[in-house]
Order: sequence, then structure tokens, then C-alpha cells
Amino acid sequence: MEKLRILSNLLLKSFVIGLTMLPVVFIGSPGSLKAEKKSSSDKENIPISTTPATKRQALLYRQISMNFFCKSRRAGLAFPESLNISASILKDIIYAYHGGFVEEIPGRKLTPEQLYSNAQLQIIESGIKFCPDQVTKEAKKDFENILKNIKKTEN
Repeated sequence: MEKLRILSNLLLKSFVIGLTMLPVVFIGSPGSLKAEKKSSSDKENIPISTTPATKRQALLYRQISMNFFCKSRRAGLAFPESLNISASILKDIIYAYHGGFVEEIPGRKLTPEQLYSNAQLQIIESGIKFCPDQVTKEAKKDFENILKNIKKTEN
């Protein structure tokens, strides 16, 4: 029974890794922000829907990206590269499948740059929660400062 449980866990992990790699294979994964911006402007033959990503879909996409971030950091990938690729995955999924629309921001199409910046923050936030040892001290400090600034502007 134990072997069956281990096998099913491996199959599930392989499936999740496969899902994580789909955007990289079909959409592309630039190695730098400069390359990221260039790939966003390329016209690709990907059908774009204007149906906003639901909260549930956005959470799934975020979990996929965060999973890649944590695993790539544990595998030895440098923080900036891991964050860049993970943010690109999240941005590419939302842009490719929902045209930049997210249910939580009704009626507003987000640009690839906005999606990418938000994805970076979401991945750092998730990384702090789920794999804190993989997030650099500087990134944690910057994230805390961003939260403080957001709270100041809300008041």
C-alpha cells in the first residue's frame, strides 16, 4: 500500500510539473526582464479569451508558479532567475488564456507588464509563506516595505 501511495504521489508531481512546463514550452520563458518584455510584444497564434480568470483559476495559476519558484530555488537556480521565470509563467497563463482580464479587477484589461509586476509580488508573498528559506532577505524586506506603502496609501 505504501508503494502505491508513493507512486501516486510521483504521478501527481509529474502531472503538476508537466502543467508548470506547458507555458514554458508553448508560450516561452525569457531569461531576463528585457527578454520578457520582448516576448510579450510578439504576436503569437494563441487564442485569447476575454473571459476573466476566476478567483479559483487565478489561485491555481499562482500555485503552479509558486511551486515552480520553490522547486527551482531548491534545485539551485538563482533567486532573480527563478522569480523571473515563475512570474513569466503566471503572466503568460493569464494573458494567453484570459487576455489579461482577471475577475478580481472587473472590466479592466491588465497589460503584460502589469501582470508580470503583480505576479512577482504574488510569488514573493507565496514564497514567504510556503518556502521562506528560498526567498532572499532583501526580497522579504522589499516586500514588507511595499506592503507598508500600500497600507499608507489606503489610509
